[in-house]
Amino acid sequence: MSAPMIAAAVGMMVCCSSSSAMMMMGGSKETPAVATKDTTTPTPTPTPTTPSVPDPDPEVFWVGGYEYTKAQAAGVCTSHGAVVATNGQLTTAQAAGADWCATGWLSDHAGPRYPITTNLQGGCGNGSAGIKEYLPPAGLAGVNCYGIKPEKVEGAGAPPINNWNSTKWSRHE
Repeated sequence: MSAPMIAAAVGMMVCCSSSSAMMMMGGSKETPAVATKDTTTPTPTPTPTTPSVPDPDPEVFWVGGYEYTKAQAAGVCTSHGAVVATNGQLTTAQAAGADWCATGWLSDHAGPRYPITTNLQGGCGNGSAGIKEYLPPAGLAGVNCYGIKPEKVEGAGAPPINNWNSTKWSRHE
């Protein structure tokens, strides 16, 4: 066999062997099969959920009777699931419309305070809005608490909790 014939025979074997190999791999001469890794992420099936009503945001609320010392304030708020409000929280509440003419203790201020926005006459603001301070002569006051305000309860035995202002029980209304 001559060199050109040997080269032709080897080329034919390579050609035929390659074609046979492609066909054995499940492909054809036109589209060879290529092994690939599946990189798709399966889409999770949505889980049905029950809609829930979120709790309202905490707010400042007054618990009263002028019957508490500053030392009793934390216990009063804890009994309503809250903490004693700070002066900053009371200031923020007043700016958002809190308006009650009832002085209460704060956690970070020596004297009891109350927020006034519209009830400016008499002893409730003396003509100007803002945070007012007043310690009754007996040295007792209510308490400004911060937490989820309890539901309004009326009638005998109802806890003495003030409205947010003259038209709303809570700032969330």
